[in-house]
Amino acid sequence: MEVNLNTEVLIFDAGSLRPGDILLSTDPTSARSAVIRTATWSDYSHAAICVDPPYFVEAVWPSVMFVTCQRWGIRDRSLIRVLRLDPQGGGVLNAASISEAAAAAAQRFVGHEYWRSGAATARFSFLPVKQRSRFFCSHLVAVAYHEAGIMIAPGIAVDKVLPESLAQSTLVRNVTDEVLVPSHGLEDWLMLQFIDDHRITSPNDLEHETKRHIARKAKKIFAKRNVKINDGNAQLGPFDAVVATLLSVRDNQLARELDTQLFKLMKEEGLFGLFSREFRRYDIDLVRDKVVAEMLRSGSSSVDEIKDAHVVWSRILATRLAPVTRAQREVVNFEKLTSVDTATRGGEELSLLRALTEMHREVYDWAKQAADATQRLVGVLEKAMMDSMC
Repeated sequence: MEVNLNTEVLIFDAGSLRPGDILLSTDPTSARSAVIRTATWSDYSHAAICVDPPYFVEAVWPSVMFVTCQRWGIRDRSLIRVLRLDPQGGGVLNAASISEAAAAAAQRFVGHEYWRSGAATARFSFLPVKQRSRFFCSHLVAVAYHEAGIMIAPGIAVDKVLPESLAQSTLVRNVTDEVLVPSHGLEDWLMLQFIDDHRITSPNDLEHETKRHIARKAKKIFAKRNVKINDGNAQLGPFDAVVATLLSVRDNQLARELDTQLFKLMKEEGLFGLFSREFRRYDIDLVRDKVVAEMLRSGSSSVDEIKDAHVVWSRILATRLAPVTRAQREVVNFEKLTSVDTATRGGEELSLLRALTEMHREVYDWAKQAADATQRLVGVLEKAMMDSMC
């Protein structure tokens, strides 16, 4: 994407966001977005909920997932709106605690499938609800607040809440101007993604989509052996529910047979190759080349430009450190799980657990390399700032 350096770009101030804040947005270049806005008489086509600034949770194809607003730049303020539960105008007692509870609820739904048909039919109030474990964007926000104890769009069933319903809610106030700040100079093109452009497919998106396909096919495999997937735990996504069900099978022969089929399915769907060297190299090159080639080349950058870049990449570094910690935690958890399960099966290790442990080690390796590359880059920028001031 070409970026005009003369165009003001707004960015989110993570320090001004609060858990439970609702983000409404639209993509003016998307035909699908235009259809949604026309059909719902709305200026907005998408909704997300802030869970732990700068992180949001959103329901998009293929599933409910985390995103960070530090990846986003906004060139047109009218394309987004940020809403916050209002203890005064909305008359909501304990607004802060309710908002935090809604944020916690939204996190529990991460990994659940996107409800495409629900999004398509929500406009028609006479259609019945047939799906409780899938979500579309504004539906997710409504359910999260319902779990916290309130109807965020009073008088509207949670499965019929649209982005426009949230925009018109009497319980919230507009805090857009409080959470957006202008960027400077080179931050325009340093932004990884503009909220008013088409979404790109990330490794995280691919992982969720692949796991969704695996879970759907695994359900049929398990059903043939009269094993029902235990999907009653709202904190587990579809794929995690499959793994948990396999671990609960105490018949070792049956467990090994299911393990073999599930392991084969995971290989066929390409789950183990998602965080391959190509993904890692792309991510690291993205960090290195943009700054080294575009800004520090020939040493012509001003002190202010280098400072701007340092601010941006320091923020990016913060978002890259969190995945390292999460991936390391997953490795430890799967190592413990493998040890306990193997002991209960008389020393026989399930291929699935061994493969998932290795996959999370690879994810950790990928995340650590990306974070280290960004850390080095921040160091280069810090040195450049000092040299420029001399």
